[in-house]
Amino acid sequence: MIIEIVDKLIDRCLQLINHRKEQNQEIYSDFITPIMSSFEELHQGYVESFNLYRELIQSIDYLMDLSHPVFERIRRDSLLSSELRAKTAALNSFDSDPIVGSFVRAITLYVLGQEQYNAVILNGYRPTTNASRERITMGLREVVNLSTSDEDKRHRSLAIIDEMIVEKQGEHFYIMSEFSKLKVKLLNPTLKSRN
Repeated sequence: MIIEIVDKLIDRCLQLINHRKEQNQEIYSDFITPIMSSFEELHQGYVESFNLYRELIQSIDYLMDLSHPVFERIRRDSLLSSELRAKTAALNSFDSDPIVGSFVRAITLYVLGQEQYNAVILNGYRPTTNASRERITMGLREVVNLSTSDEDKRHRSLAIIDEMIVEKQGEHFYIMSEFSKLKVKLLNPTLKSRN
């Protein structure tokens, strides 16, 4: 009798483990992989928009002043992506999830920026601006108001854009790291990912 009970107990435990593995595989393939694909598209969109800003700044067809078309392009890009920031704010309910929390938090930080992340997650505010583009705009405004040549203003403006590209690439790398850790948690829970 005891042998039968132990046998049933072991069978149930094995079924539980197998069921969990199947669920984790489904979560990974049905949700995490598509999320990562969407994030890659988002990141590529950022890089492309920043490269477009670089091209506009490099054009000698425009004076480096506040009427430069790069300002309107940045404003329009930020406006067109405002819904994305609103949706991202809704992710705060997953922030403390033990499995996906750090991955979701990394994506939220990427989209909102640290300052807006704090305002949204900690205080419940709705994001109004695109932090990356806002920082670029502020930097460009400072540059175009300098009393230097247009060539110098272009050089300084390009440095601002390049700095943001480097920052976004670093954030992208961090999200890739969180994705890898999550993959290990879901697909190989017995392995420990490096923190």
